[in-house]
Amino acid sequence: MTIADRLSKVHPVAYLMIYLLCIPSFAVFYILLPGEFYAPYAKLESAAESDLARLSKYLESAFQKLADQQHSLHVPVPEGSSPTVIRGVSVRSAGSLDGSQLDVHFTFWLENRRDGAVSQSSPLMHLYLVIRSDEHAESREGWIWNTRRDATRKGEYDEAYDKWDIHELVFPYEEYTVIGGYLAGTKGDPAGLSGHWVRMAYFSAIVITTVGFGDIVPMTNIARGLVGLEAICGVMIAGLFLNAVAYRASGKT
Repeated sequence: MTIADRLSKVHPVAYLMIYLLCIPSFAVFYILLPGEFYAPYAKLESAAESDLARLSKYLESAFQKLADQQHSLHVPVPEGSSPTVIRGVSVRSAGSLDGSQLDVHFTFWLENRRDGAVSQSSPLMHLYLVIRSDEHAESREGWIWNTRRDATRKGEYDEAYDKWDIHELVFPYEEYTVIGGYLAGTKGDPAGLSGHWVRMAYFSAIVITTVGFGDIVPMTNIARGLVGLEAICGVMIAGLFLNAVAYRASGKT
């Protein structure tokens, strides 16, 4: 009995199962190659929107912590004024055009406290910040705010609150991964956004069926070789499946 006869006598369902198992198997290999693929439409996915919403919550918490600590946020106040407290921090908008930096629009108000009671509150204030990595802070974990922006001022706060000077804000590791992941996803790295496993399983299915939509592209020789191998395996297994079906249909079993 030749090899061709042995392969023909294999039940078609076995080839079908092998074909289907190749999809998650190759997806695992793709996941183990971070930064090897490019997805130009990743920032338009719903996953990017949910990641941005989660990121906004992190930023609100980080800014409020910075304001409470009062070691990096310098709020100029008139001489003799009572301590100023920042309240109601909210992210009005956040986003990135090319993944190089994150533009954030904060809103909040100020309270002057005297003897534990609120003596004066400001109108709603706005602060526009750019968040980027600090290349000179390699030894420190996290992302740094290293920019200065004017705050919108109204009424009697015109003179008192002239500039907001943000020296630095170091994010904990969790916030850092969220910011870095979102920016990487905006640049086109499919591993940067949530739902990466489903995305790579989808890509694997597209490759093995040789559909090739082109919405996710391998960028390195290793990734291209793996993608080519899966496509070849898909064609070969599909051919063996059809051959086994034809063999059984001919009545030679």
